[in-house]
Parts: sequence; C-alpha cells; structure tokens
Amino acid sequence: MRSFQRHGVLDIRRIGAIAAAILIAFTTAATAAEPASASGKPSAQAWLENAGMALRVTESVPNAGTVTITNGEVYDRADYQAMFLLPSAGDFAYVLDLKTQQISPLPKSGALGADGNPRPGIGGATRSGARFDTNAEGRIHFAEGAREIFVEAAPPLLGPIARADLETRYPGYARRTRVYQPDVAMIAKLAAAKLPAEILVFFGSWCQICKHELPALLATLDAARNPNLKLALVAVDENVAEPKDLISQYRIIATPTILVLVDGQELGRIEEEAKVSVEADLAGILVGSREGGR
Repeated sequence: MRSFQRHGVLDIRRIGAIAAAILIAFTTAATAAEPASASGKPSAQAWLENAGMALRVTESVPNAGTVTITNGEVYDRADYQAMFLLPSAGDFAYVLDLKTQQISPLPKSGALGADGNPRPGIGGATRSGARFDTNAEGRIHFAEGAREIFVEAAPPLLGPIARADLETRYPGYARRTRVYQPDVAMIAKLAAAKLPAEILVFFGSWCQICKHELPALLATLDAARNPNLKLALVAVDENVAEPKDLISQYRIIATPTILVLVDGQELGRIEEEAKVSVEADLAGILVGSREGGR
C-alpha cells in the first residue's frame, strides 16, 4: 500500500465505524449498506478483516484459574452491522449482529471459501436468548459453556517480529499460508537457488494487500525448503514512517515491500502486489545472471 491517504483512510473509517456500531447501533436504525460496484467496492455482505481488534478465548481450568486457550480473527461486515469471529481452534465461528446483540454460531466448514476467507452473506441460526455485551471501551464479551470469548482492541505491531509471533497474534496469516498453492515450476527454481539471501519483508498488520502477498511468500518459502533463503519481518505503522531507521535505510515507501538482500546489498525488491506472482517475481530476482555466475 503506497500511501496512507490511499489505503489508511479506509482502515480508519472502518475502525471508527465499527466502534460507533458497537456503542450505539443497538439503539439506532441500520445505516445504508455499501452497494457493490464495478470499481471493486465490497458488497454489503462482504467481510473485511479488522486488524484493530483481537479475538481471545479463555476457559476456567481447575487448579489453574482462567487461562487463554486460543485466539483468532475478527472481521467486519462491509455495512458495519455485523462481525464475524473465527477462533483459531475449535469447529465453530460466530456472527454477531451489532444492532440486536444476537449471536449466531455456525460451523467453520461452511463459513470459509476456497481462498480461506469468510464467505459473503454467511450466518448461522441465532441461538435463542444468546446475546453478547459490550463495555464503554467497546470490548465485546459472551460465554460459551466454560469458555468466555472477548473481542478487544489489538496492540499494533511495530518493528521486527518473528514469524511464529506474527502467526500467533494474527492467525489469519498462517491460515492463508496453508491455503496458498505456489507454482511448482517456480518452487523448483527457488529450491535450487545457491545464492545465500535474506528475504526482508516490510508489512503492515493494517494493510489489506499484505494479508494476501505475505502468506503467498510464506507458502513459497515453506515449499522451496531452501536453507539459503532466510526470512526477516518488520511491521510498520500506517504512515510507513516507523520504525524510522529501518524505513530510511531501505527506502521503504509501500507495503508490502519484499527485499532480496545478498551480503547486505539489495538484489531486487517486490513492492505492493507482485507483477506475476510472489514466487515468480522472487525467482526472477534470485535466479538471474548473478545466481548463474556463482
């Protein structure tokens, strides 16, 4: 995402709208739905991942107190009148109606499309009497037997982060990585690459393009299984201004930016969306004249 003005405004509008919906939609009329259009604007029934909110599931365990047993993903419906909660463990997801506060459980198997994202228009049978509550800060809470489910503000990611930590805090990255099927011909090229390289990725947890391109990269590296290719991740803020030193050093102006570094020097980069595919663009950088000369 090349500029805050181009993409950040959408996220601020979405976060602001969902906060307002949580606090006042229960007593106001539903707002007009966003219509689908040729410009690519999502339909009212589409789901948009909300990186500003986190899902946490806890359970009361004898002799251990209350423990967090899993986390998950939070989506806003494009009309901002519902949320979709996808715990990273268990068989069920939940649709929350923000106006009525009703909870609709539904099996995960029918909730996700082939791309690993929630299907537009999904909903379950509303459980009679089952409702959630919300506090003044906008935190949502409801109980499922011994388990309690919370939706609350997510601490922003900023700076270097290990892949395991990213996938724990944002399990959607791991789920989309499992779904992505890279081109086998490109994987063969990357698996054979002999040039030791660092794959340095600048991304935003708020960035919609990153949610597709970064899992594609992770799946590509997993499939190539080449020990010469080392991954490093750096999370940036919505203005692509912090962490300042790293952004200045590598001249980062867009997210995601995938840098291929050899001996600390840039061999090539992929900015925003890949020209062909992440695996093809990466192979084009790595398996070139310099690689052939080694």
